[in-house]
Amino acid sequence: MFGRARGRRPWSVAAVFGGGLLAFAVLFVAVGLDKADQYGSVIGALTAFAMAGVALWQWRTPPPAPGDALDTAAALLAEAVGAQWREEARVRGLWRPEPLRVRWSTTRRPVQAAVPARDLRRRGDGARLAANFRANPARQLVILGGPGAGKTTLTVLLVVELLREPRPGEPVPVLLPLSSWNTRTDVRAWMAERLEEDHAFLTDARAHGPGVAARLIAAGRVMPVLDGLDEVAPARRAAAIEAVERAFSTDPLVLTCRADEYEETVTASNTPISRAPVIELEDVDVEDTIAFLERVDGPSGDRWTPVFARLRADRDGPLAAALSTPLMVDLARTAYTAPGSDPAELLDADRFGERGAIEDHLLDNLVPAVFPEHGRYRRDRARRWLAALARQMWWRGTRDIAPWQLRSGVVALVGGAAAGAGGWLLCGLMFGTTAWQTHLGGVLVGLAGALTAMVGERADAPRDAAADPRSVLRRHLALSGLWTALVGTLVGLLLFVAAGGVGGDSVRARLLGVAFAALFGLSTAVSSSWGAYLVSHGWLALTGRLPLRLHPFLKEAHRRGVLRRAGAVHQFRHARLQDRLAGSPDGPGDGEAPPRLGWWSASLLRIAAPVVALLVAVLVYLTTWPEVSLEAVDGYRPARSTVLVEQNCPNAQGQPEDCSFSQVVHTWRLPPGARTETRFALRDASGSVAFSGLRGHARLDGCPAAVAEIALRVGTNAPQTLRINAGRTPRVLAALSGRWPPETPGFVVTVRRLDAQPCAAEMVWTDVRVTQAVLGYLHRNLRGERS
Repeated sequence: MFGRARGRRPWSVAAVFGGGLLAFAVLFVAVGLDKADQYGSVIGALTAFAMAGVALWQWRTPPPAPGDALDTAAALLAEAVGAQWREEARVRGLWRPEPLRVRWSTTRRPVQAAVPARDLRRRGDGARLAANFRANPARQLVILGGPGAGKTTLTVLLVVELLREPRPGEPVPVLLPLSSWNTRTDVRAWMAERLEEDHAFLTDARAHGPGVAARLIAAGRVMPVLDGLDEVAPARRAAAIEAVERAFSTDPLVLTCRADEYEETVTASNTPISRAPVIELEDVDVEDTIAFLERVDGPSGDRWTPVFARLRADRDGPLAAALSTPLMVDLARTAYTAPGSDPAELLDADRFGERGAIEDHLLDNLVPAVFPEHGRYRRDRARRWLAALARQMWWRGTRDIAPWQLRSGVVALVGGAAAGAGGWLLCGLMFGTTAWQTHLGGVLVGLAGALTAMVGERADAPRDAAADPRSVLRRHLALSGLWTALVGTLVGLLLFVAAGGVGGDSVRARLLGVAFAALFGLSTAVSSSWGAYLVSHGWLALTGRLPLRLHPFLKEAHRRGVLRRAGAVHQFRHARLQDRLAGSPDGPGDGEAPPRLGWWSASLLRIAAPVVALLVAVLVYLTTWPEVSLEAVDGYRPARSTVLVEQNCPNAQGQPEDCSFSQVVHTWRLPPGARTETRFALRDASGSVAFSGLRGHARLDGCPAAVAEIALRVGTNAPQTLRINAGRTPRVLAALSGRWPPETPGFVVTVRRLDAQPCAAEMVWTDVRVTQAVLGYLHRNLRGERS
């Protein structure tokens, strides 16, 4: 486990360290340094125990296994891969009653380097491909063909044949769909991840050593059979070819691609696979098609007689063109297997006058042909469910049916609602429940939560996932549950402590802790892959677009030949079938599939969430926070009065309106040589108060050339001094920040005359107030205190 996660460990350590710092910082702001130190000690001890457990587990992980363990892993992989694709070939009916003959020849397209002609026969068929491949000294091959030409089928049979009687020293052929490869990542690293996802025994570090999949690839014990280069984005295909060529320049390799796409990429970039001969699959011969359909028709073979006659008579017609690919021949066999079906309908020129119409008809009839008319998985339900899955895959731009990546718009709604409720409650404690800032903050936080739920955790499978999709989902459940519990517990405990629940054990503190834990825990759960799957699947099942029990249906669709297995995920048996279902979700038709979510769109959505969070921070920063009045309680008592400041302000129509306001004024009388000391307390406040500034203006009147010094001190902190001169512009009092604990002397103002003038002076301090700090004000409201 830890050997495989080594590359991710620094990020995990950074996340834990940063989370610990954040927790301690919030505790410090909420409860003060003395109590935060106590709580931090407890948290530190628990963290130390957890890290000790991790270190012990790492210590138990064995060192890299010797060579015989690598041999054992390779043998187990060969056995698993062979069993996997033999079963897949059986489910697809590739040997029923025997494979359709697929012919190939060396391509005439300008897409290959100078490969000697002796390296591969110029012509052949699928039955002899394995022998011809072994006769090629380079052991590299590129297979081209049109849509449905049988490229994947040919590679499946090639893998099965190579593993049927493996030669000593031969690498294990592993068929991997390129649709799951992000070409910006290293192809060898991607292969290692896919091997671990598809074959769980490769994650057993005690049996094979850590990172055995990567070591098998590095040692040349795995031969990549990369299927579907055309599934890579067109702008990245040349880079993909270069990456494959660089990684496997001297190693065995098989690559498949649609012919036109490969030619376009190679001619534009001049990047062929240099040592690989390139073969191209030919159209299925009419006689081979007839022979195949005759074998599967059984005793009543006369149903196909009119079709066979048309194929022989019009070898260039639309019917012969449609049945020139293995995909369509197999679909025709499946569509007309039922005794009551009549393949002669394909001869109707009005309905099937073009090749495309025949192909669409065969694609549309696959699901009705293999699913029953009645029962749990009746054909109308099956088509609706498969169409919903196809549209999900189209939106994500993938060919893999991975339930843990299921997404629905309701995920964003639930995630946004949970985050918005939490943001509204938090802002309500700061601004009040009726303030516009509270509503705007709730909306912004909800929007951030919705965006995070939309793009957060578009997760790949865990790297130690088993080949069973339900096992993968269980892994996601464990990871998502862990993060949900951690986030919910941490937020709930912090709010509980900040609300005074430790000392007073108040009902208010418990309610706030539970509420915030539930809301932020729910938001975290929804943004995870398992939470998104749970919400999306529940919603889609409730609206009839997916079955309530998804995994049994996927197994049933695979058993009936509509889906195929590719490791831990399912795929439609062909990309054309997926695209057809995505474009017509409710039945046959010509509806267009929705546009894919491009890389730029996904990136913008990912950026939007932190931008919204930044807007919330700006809103908090620009808000004028409540201020607390001061009252002289000890020492010299300055005269206190209230002054009305009259002024007019323009209204919305530009007309002046009265907007006068009152200010509190404190006045010190200062005879020559005077020194006064006054202690102030907060009016109508109790307990500890965090503040961020002191508001007011001071001026000196009554004695020209008089000079005074003001010293401002909170508790035992060092004083801050300010000198003012008579007749000058009023000075803004020095800004202070800190905490106002109730057990200290409070806020002390010392005023001293510095000049030797014989006249008495007056220091006038206007609008004396303390501005509370944001978190300090929130802390007081959490505890139910008001100032």
